[in-house]
Amino acid sequence: MNLFKKSKKQQAEADRRRRRGTKREPILKSVFNRDSLTSFLLYLSFGIASIFIAFAGLSSAGPIVQKDQVSRIRITAEIPFSYISDIRTSEQLEDVSKKVPPVFRLDLAPYKNFRSYMERLIIDLAEFAKVPENTPEKLARLEESEIQSFLNEYAAGNPYNLRTSDLATLYNQLGRDRCQATINEGLIIIGEIFRKGVYQEDSALNMNSGQRLTLFNVEDELGNLQEVQILSEEEGQRTLRIQLLALDVPRESTVGIVRILRSALVPNLVFDSDRTQSHIQEAQSMVEAILIGVREGDTIVEPNSRVTAIQYEQLEAYRDALRDSEAADFGLDTLFYERALLTLILVMGAVFFLKSSRSKVQNNQRLFSLSGAIILFNLLLLRLVIELGDGVIAETTPIILHLIPYIMPIILGPMIITILVGIGPGILSVGLISSISAMMQGNSLSVLLLSQLVGLVAISYCRNTAQKSLCLTWRP
Repeated sequence: MNLFKKSKKQQAEADRRRRRGTKREPILKSVFNRDSLTSFLLYLSFGIASIFIAFAGLSSAGPIVQKDQVSRIRITAEIPFSYISDIRTSEQLEDVSKKVPPVFRLDLAPYKNFRSYMERLIIDLAEFAKVPENTPEKLARLEESEIQSFLNEYAAGNPYNLRTSDLATLYNQLGRDRCQATINEGLIIIGEIFRKGVYQEDSALNMNSGQRLTLFNVEDELGNLQEVQILSEEEGQRTLRIQLLALDVPRESTVGIVRILRSALVPNLVFDSDRTQSHIQEAQSMVEAILIGVREGDTIVEPNSRVTAIQYEQLEAYRDALRDSEAADFGLDTLFYERALLTLILVMGAVFFLKSSRSKVQNNQRLFSLSGAIILFNLLLLRLVIELGDGVIAETTPIILHLIPYIMPIILGPMIITILVGIGPGILSVGLISSISAMMQGNSLSVLLLSQLVGLVAISYCRNTAQKSLCLTWRP
């Protein structure tokens, strides 16, 4: 037993070692706890900074799009809202204006001029053909040559190109008094036709439907609007012939008076733009603005579809509603919390990757701080590009919106980290930056895949540069 017993010298040395161990253990333990706490604070600060740089104040309506542009993502309403649609209201006003019939004014001046001319002509012709009472009938007849000489010397002339044969037939067959009475009855008939309204065949009023065109807003000579059936020139002439045939006169006289009165039948409808516009404005004033309500979860813009004017108007209204909602919630909406949670999960995954790998960043806080600062700077550049797409420049230059996915500086940070730190941290930074960039651009899967592919290609090209930098910094 004494062989295995320690000497006093050995026992003293063991006691001293034991005492030194008990004194150093709390010191090492405290140092270990302080390093862990520092690392945790660095990780947490990096995650919070990434969240606020990438998502604070970012609209949940996704990247701005222009009218007639193909949308890359689906935009869904995160909140219920309602808005007044100017486009739908304008369409409603346009429909109402098309349904308001135009207002026409009856121009009776041609009829009045013709009536005054014919009444005076018949009286003067009767005075010209006046003969003594006992004159034989054959000598009392008017010849066409006599009427022609009368018209040539007549003060009012012959503006309506009346035929001398028609005047001679009327006067010789009917006599003075009956001819004058028949002319007056014909003037009454043509006056009624003028008061109904006559339009030109080749005008815009010709509907080519074979039916009589009915207008409800025709202003008469007294300024009143009345419901009338307007006639075309052909219909007016047909109506004139039918009504003159009802007169008790010989057929030759009927044909003559038809030709005389037909020369005065001209279109007399004049479009009244002022009254028409007044009626349109009155009808439009009764139209109420169209209010459209959108429920939460409704799709505003479908992916891979061209944005129509109505969708663009709804998207702009949704952005305004989001601004009001975010102003009340200090910009921290549900989508922001979802993105923040996903970002924290990404950071936690990056930390576990670093802990499980043999990267030199694991226990080197300086390298981690440098890599984190580069990633945050890269995210800041991405945010600046997105804000450029939401600014006035993008509205005036729509081509910028198409170029934004291609001018995003995704590979800048991973290239620098690959050169300065290594390939592993560079690949990790590609995953972080591309994932956050995809969330910033509306959770676009195409942006995520494209960003990762471009980042990996950039890292592969920077690999030789990173190896050269390690060789230059190595000292034997």
